[in-house]
Amino acid sequence: FSYRPYRMAGYLDNVRRLVVRGGKSFLMIGGDFSFEDGWYAGTEISEILPVQLGGAMPWDLAPYRPRLTKEGKKHPIMRIGPPGEDPQATLRRLPELEGVNPSIGLARNSQALLRHPGLPGNPPVVALREFDSGGRSMAVTTDSMWLWRFASVGNAGAGREFDRFWSQSIRWLIKDPELARV
Repeated sequence: FSYRPYRMAGYLDNVRRLVVRGGKSFLMIGGDFSFEDGWYAGTEISEILPVQLGGAMPWDLAPYRPRLTKEGKKHPIMRIGPPGEDPQATLRRLPELEGVNPSIGLARNSQALLRHPGLPGNPPVVALREFDSGGRSMAVTTDSMWLWRFASVGNAGAGREFDRFWSQSIRWLIKDPELARV
């Protein structure tokens, strides 16, 4: 959601300080009222995001299969398939996602785990950032990951990949020591 209708502009710097100086974590999940389309470009929140805002394309509804990056192949967040399954194989069998809130690229000291393969510049779909304070931020620029659960179950799958993705994302954000890089 956009912060504007809720008169939350005065709180955005508090969030930024908690992440940059306080070592806390922040997660923004994209929909058509977040990131660029939620008016976050140029705010204190844009300073902590792992993606760059300001001049990106508007919300794109087209379905797509996100592309795993080199970093994503090694990162524990993307170990969402059964034990031993290659993350690339897992993504190939999951349903396509629908919609993305594109950015203009990665912020400094950030990495993309998944990218959109069909838009100019292949904008990040899942991106991470770490700060010297120990703070972390994560951007998921789509609100359609639920398809990994419900569409998977509808096709006789279990949808565990969705559960594992969010479980491991939260564990990474809270700095769970057992979730070390592979």
